[in-house]
Amino acid sequence: VDVERAKTDPANSIVARIKAGCVATRMELSPKGDRLYVTARADDALVVLDTSKFLTDPEHAKIATVPVGKSPTGVSLMDGGKKLIVTNIGTPEEQQSLTVIDAAKVTSGAAAVIGTIPVGSGPRDATLTKDGKTLFVPNYDSRTLRLIDLARLRMDPAK
Repeated sequence: VDVERAKTDPANSIVARIKAGCVATRMELSPKGDRLYVTARADDALVVLDTSKFLTDPEHAKIATVPVGKSPTGVSLMDGGKKLIVTNIGTPEEQQSLTVIDAAKVTSGAAAVIGTIPVGSGPRDATLTKDGKTLFVPNYDSRTLRLIDLARLRMDPAK
């Protein structure tokens, strides 16, 4: 969106449209701003976009798709942007989890998944504390807040 044009001509302020998966839900920008990570809820995936192509080649901005758990919603950077956390809200019958992804390997698809962390019911987001030591995960359905000490993080390995 051209912000200046939007002030006077909102209907004509869109400069590019980027395909970001089915039911794009949340997004997170990499520390360098070169990648945009988008959860595609209906695709059960994290979509990775190259921001340098947004204006020059929007049809080819999608550079990777990483399969995650059921109905991914939130996405958060961890370890200075070296890892990503995706929240998977799933269904009550399924295990709801966080998927941990190696940001350097996202173009490898499923091989980028490091592992999963089981959480409460309905994890919508994951927020890292400023010191990078604790991850807060609110669980909507179970009405709980999970605090994960990243120094003692244990996860199920990727399958």
